[in-house]
Amino acid sequence: MPRKTAIFILFTILCLPLLYGLFAKFVETKIHLLIEREGTEITNSEVKIDSFNLAQLSTANIQNFSVLNPDGFSSADIFKIGAFVINLDILSLLSDKVDIEEIKIDQPNILVEFNNQLQSNLWVIRSNVLAKTKLINNAENKTKVSSFNRKKLYIKKLEILNPLVELKYTASQNTIPIKIQNIKLENLGGNTGKFPEELTNEILEKLNFQITMKSQRYLNDQISKIQSEKKNLEKKFDKLKKNLKLKSQGIESDTKLKLEKELQKLMP
Repeated sequence: MPRKTAIFILFTILCLPLLYGLFAKFVETKIHLLIEREGTEITNSEVKIDSFNLAQLSTANIQNFSVLNPDGFSSADIFKIGAFVINLDILSLLSDKVDIEEIKIDQPNILVEFNNQLQSNLWVIRSNVLAKTKLINNAENKTKVSSFNRKKLYIKKLEILNPLVELKYTASQNTIPIKIQNIKLENLGGNTGKFPEELTNEILEKLNFQITMKSQRYLNDQISKIQSEKKNLEKKFDKLKKNLKLKSQGIESDTKLKLEKELQKLMP
C-alpha cells in the first residue's frame, strides 16, 4: 500500500469521531428546534424541551419535554416528561420518512383539566391539531410548506409506562389523581408514515380515548359512591326521626299518666 494512501486512511479514521461529532451536533440542534417549532405550530400550545442528544447512532435522549396548557385553562402544563429515550434509524433522517423503532416514556405527568365549558384541555389540543392538519392539506397552502417540514414519521412502538394522571376543573385548585394502565401503541403512521400533524392527531386520539374512558369510569365510580353514601345517610336520618318520634310519644304518655294521677288525688 502506498504511503500516501496509508496516511489518508489513517487520517480519515482519526477524523471520523470528529466528523460524527459535527454531524451529530448539527442534527441535534436541527431536531431540537424542529420539535419546538413544529410542536408549537401543530398544537397551538408552546412545546419546549431542554435538550435533544444523540447518545449513539440509533439512540436519542430528550430532556424535560413539556406542552403548555391551551388558553382558557388555569394550570401551567398539560404534559410534562422528565426524560425519555428514542430508538431510531438515524440515516432515515436524510430520507423522506423518519423511522422510529421505539419511544419509551416513564412516569409522564398528564393533567386533564376541564374548563368552564366542560371542555378538556386534551380535546382542545386535538381540535387545534385537526385545524392545523386541515389548513396544511388545503391546496392553497401546500406550496408554502418546505420539504424539510414535510418529512413523514413512522413509530413502530410507543410505550407510556406508569403515567401520572390528574383531573382538575379550572374553577377549582384541587386535583384528583387517577390510575390508568400502561399505554402501548404500535405501527403509528402505517408503513408509508404520516406527516407530523397527522401522527400527532393519531397519538392524541388514542391517548385521549384511553384517558377519557378511565376518567369517566373514575367519575362514575365516585358518583356511585356518593349516591350510596346518600342512601345510607337517608336511612340513618329516617331511623333517627323514628327514634325521636318514639321518644316524643313516650314523653307525652308519661306526662298524661302523671296528670291523671294528680287529678285523681284532687277528686273527692
